[in-house]
Amino acid sequence: MSIRRLRRPRLHVAAARGSLLVALVGLALSVVAAPDDDAPARDALDDVAVARAVADDAPTDADGRPLPPRHARWLADADALLSETERTIFLGLRADYQRDHFIRMFWRLRDPFPETGRNEFQERWTARVGQARALFDDLAAPQARMLLRFGAPTQRQPRTCDLLRPLEIWRYPNGTAGIDGTFTLVFIGFGSGARDVWRPTDGVRVLLSASASARLSDPRRIAQRISEVCGGDLVSDLALAVDLVAVEQQGGLIPQVDDEWALAFRARGTDLPDDAAPLDDLQLDVRFPGRHQMRTIVQGIVGVPVAAAPDG
Repeated sequence: MSIRRLRRPRLHVAAARGSLLVALVGLALSVVAAPDDDAPARDALDDVAVARAVADDAPTDADGRPLPPRHARWLADADALLSETERTIFLGLRADYQRDHFIRMFWRLRDPFPETGRNEFQERWTARVGQARALFDDLAAPQARMLLRFGAPTQRQPRTCDLLRPLEIWRYPNGTAGIDGTFTLVFIGFGSGARDVWRPTDGVRVLLSASASARLSDPRRIAQRISEVCGGDLVSDLALAVDLVAVEQQGGLIPQVDDEWALAFRARGTDLPDDAAPLDDLQLDVRFPGRHQMRTIVQGIVGVPVAAAPDG
């Protein structure tokens, strides 16, 4: 069982306006480098979140019964963290105590500092879920997905310009947990109309309005016109946009946990077959061999008489 520690990708962005304009030209050129029908690399986390958003809103357990409200709520809150294997195994559990234990193990394996009495990642994620629900209601909304990953921005600003489609800029002047340095997130559309977060690998041409796209084709001219018509501050915001693909390649902001633990959890389940034979004359020896911080270690040994042991 293993957990991959988060690495902290660093963004290096030129501060001078001239350098930012050069960077924007580079983004415009990236559109020419690939055909329009070549979809850019997409973040698997976003794809999974969107797919699940259209799934059944009332998850059921292995017996087809609706999950208890607290477990259904947890499933929704942790959806962006769950692997398909973890989700399947969780939904296959039949008893509340099994689901409660699964949830405890789920968070424990994502604890960045297990030697302390707190789980900083769980606390941060829970706080962000509360913020995302309060601001956007739907955790599958593009802004909610980014808030869960990056946290709340210092500033959110809708931007309109005749040259571009409506945008919403999120600014992080002091970075965030997992990323050092200033960066921005750029959404196409704003408010409830935001459709997706813009990726620099998409190129700036996808940001153009329909009329501007029809009359502008030269990448250098596109970059120059954005600076002239929309302002140098928007050029800076676009040049500082975080590269989500690079973040994922460098380890991302989400703890990566091997599915081995969930498979072992299922294999060691306490469910009994309906035709299981009862065992008589068992002895249970309970011991308390030690403590770790505020936790007591409990050891239980079940003694089975040889004569009562099942064959094999």
